[in-house]
Amino acid sequence: MKILRQQGYSLLELAVVIVVAGVLLTAGAGLYVQRAEQARDVSHQALVAVADDAIAGFLFARARMPCPATGDNGIENCQAVIGQLPYRSLGLAEPLLNTAGQALTYAVYNQPSVTNTQDAALTLLKDRLQPFFADATPAVASAQELGYQNGLDFCQALVIAASKPPSSAHLNVGQSDDNYINVAYVLINPGARDSDGDGQLLDGVNSAMSDDSPRAAYPDQPADANYDDQVHAVYFSQLNQKLGCVNAMTPGAAHANALSAAAVMQQAMIEYREQLELIAFLAGADIAAATADTLKSVVDTAVTVAESATSVASAINSGGGLSGALVAAGLATGLAVVSLTATTAGLAFAIATAAISDQNVNNFQAQEQALSAIRIQIDSNLRAADQAGLYE
Repeated sequence: MKILRQQGYSLLELAVVIVVAGVLLTAGAGLYVQRAEQARDVSHQALVAVADDAIAGFLFARARMPCPATGDNGIENCQAVIGQLPYRSLGLAEPLLNTAGQALTYAVYNQPSVTNTQDAALTLLKDRLQPFFADATPAVASAQELGYQNGLDFCQALVIAASKPPSSAHLNVGQSDDNYINVAYVLINPGARDSDGDGQLLDGVNSAMSDDSPRAAYPDQPADANYDDQVHAVYFSQLNQKLGCVNAMTPGAAHANALSAAAVMQQAMIEYREQLELIAFLAGADIAAATADTLKSVVDTAVTVAESATSVASAINSGGGLSGALVAAGLATGLAVVSLTATTAGLAFAIATAAISDQNVNNFQAQEQALSAIRIQIDSNLRAADQAGLYE
């Protein structure tokens, strides 16, 4: 009788199969999670790219940042610092939703001031760009309000905001009051679940954001069991570079510096002209003095001639006995004529010097007028550059 043996897997074989299956499942699960994270990142990047472009378009048109929307209507509310992306105000037909159908949270930096040159409320349009220059004589430089409000003033707001000391009372990213940095605006993708179990889709510090405490997590905070938000933060320097603020603001600064230099130069020219006028005045005084000397020499010559005539008559009457006096009188007359000639030459020199001095004054006044015309043109260029705004 033949005994049939039941065929099957040994325990060892089953164990090997289970181990292999486990390895494959683990690898597959890890790959799935990795692919899911990659797809989530791609979706997030596409979402914030659309939002960034819409915000930039609003900026170019309005020269300010959009305010958050505090409802589902997508209309900005400028009484708020934190809310949703105001898609209708940005010209979008529908809200930007993540893969879980959740809207982006949007917050913007606002630090207002009653002094325009210190104002860093990015949602307000103000005349912040007031170049520091001298536009008159005496040349004293001061901040000058040019009267135009445009993208250059928003660029100046970014410069002001970046120069302010860190403030936890204004929009920032970080983990604590000892570890944060202020930013221009943030977009927060709330993820698909309430990872930290606090009853809100936003996790960690993001869930505690408010107008009074506008802090978001760092953009590079990794996802874990208690956090699945994604933060997109735009810094002041990044927005400045994106808008081309440096290149746009350079001409105005150059005009302001040139105008100040022209004012200083004109002040120096005024002082130099006053010196030339003093020289001309002194030259006129020299003419008067030389004229007086000439008149005196003429009188002295006349007296000497008269005395010579008397000496000649006396010599004739004396029969030659006074011939010595006659010689002395002749010499005196000669000296008087020489003196008259010298003083006449001095008068001529004084007149020539005065004429040159007067010509110098006239020439310099013409140069002053030319510089004044240049200053007027520079001032016009400065105001035209400010009026042109961010894009000419």
